[in-house]
Amino acid sequence: MERGTAVVIGGGLAGLLAAWALRGYAERIVIVERDRYPEGPAFRSGVPQARHAHLLLEAGHRALEELMPGAREELLAAGAVRVPMSGVRWLSAAGWLAEYESEVAFLSCTRPLLDHTVLRRVRAEPSVRWLENTDVVGLLGTPGELTGVQVRARGDARARVRELGAEMVVDASGRTSSVPAWLARLGCPPIPRSASTRGCRTPAGCTTARPGWIRASTRSICRPRPRRAQARRGAARGG
Repeated sequence: MERGTAVVIGGGLAGLLAAWALRGYAERIVIVERDRYPEGPAFRSGVPQARHAHLLLEAGHRALEELMPGAREELLAAGAVRVPMSGVRWLSAAGWLAEYESEVAFLSCTRPLLDHTVLRRVRAEPSVRWLENTDVVGLLGTPGELTGVQVRARGDARARVRELGAEMVVDASGRTSSVPAWLARLGCPPIPRSASTRGCRTPAGCTTARPGWIRASTRSICRPRPRRAQARRGAARGG
């Protein structure tokens, strides 16, 4: 693109990082987000999975640090915990796995903390513009070229649909994306699709353990026995 406008559909973690990566390539970057962002690290309706336990594996926090230098230290300063894999006990269907030494570590933190750390950095970028509480309702263009998106205030089907021109459109709206249907309206051929269904359901919740229930040095990840509910897993961290 020739330093025009890039529109990012969806302002979750993927959309924020996509916008950050577009700096210098697009003159103006517009993030269109259905929610309104909270003032601080807080749960929001657009990220229902945020209440699950979250972590950044070694490759994940290395990639984040490469893209956004200093982000790892910001996460640690805000309360994220570096957990060496050599200190983790794994209980699998076959029993406890052998302990081993490793320099690999993951960062354990809440999803709101991770999102807010990245959001705060992107908000400071002057080339990024924001459309919160806004739905993308269609694409503009032809089968050979996209020229923008159609947007409307969220929650009001009678609100005026506006056109937002762009030289690039990035879809970061997640698994509920409407982009395949919008492309079909423009006359584009169907997008090839591959899906892997594991049949998993992962209930999760936050709780406070009783003092002394888990040793401060213990970090455990538990898997079920194969003959029981295969979709369940759990994690416990001391300290």
